[in-house]
Formats: sequence, C-alpha cells, structure tokens
Amino acid sequence: MYGRTALVGTIGSFDKNTYRVIIDSHVLPFMEQKHGGTESFVLQENNCGLHRATTIATYLRNKDVARINGLHRVLTLILSRIFGEL
Repeated sequence: MYGRTALVGTIGSFDKNTYRVIIDSHVLPFMEQKHGGTESFVLQENNCGLHRATTIATYLRNKDVARINGLHRVLTLILSRIFGEL
C-alpha cells in the first residue's frame, strides 16, 4: 500500500520539534486511517537533517514506524518484500 498526506504548511522555523508535531498530527493519523497502523507502512524520507535527527529516529522507532532514506533503499525494500530477503 502507498499514499501521501496532505501538504502541511508551517510558519517560522522548521525544526525537529515542528517535525514531530507534524508526525503526531498528520503522519501517524494517516498511517492509522489509510493503512490500519504502522505495521504495513514505510515512511520514505530524504536525507534532510531533520530526518536524521536522533530524537526523531528514536521517537519513530518507539512508535514502530519503519523509515527509509534514499531511492536505492526504497527499491531494495520493495524487492525484498516481493522476493524475500536479498
């Protein structure tokens, strides 16, 4: 399954705290409504500093959110889900 949330605008600086608020208010509810939870969903992020922040990584890990960075990792994940572990 796939999907994307609505575009979320922010005012002021965009830091890890703002990103976490967006995760809480938009991403996690989207995962629940569209995918029935985090088990069948992989959050694709780019290599932005906010995405790599330790506090964000820990928070998402505690919420059981699988994350992937970069196109080659996305392709590897898709292929491994189709053909088994590579």
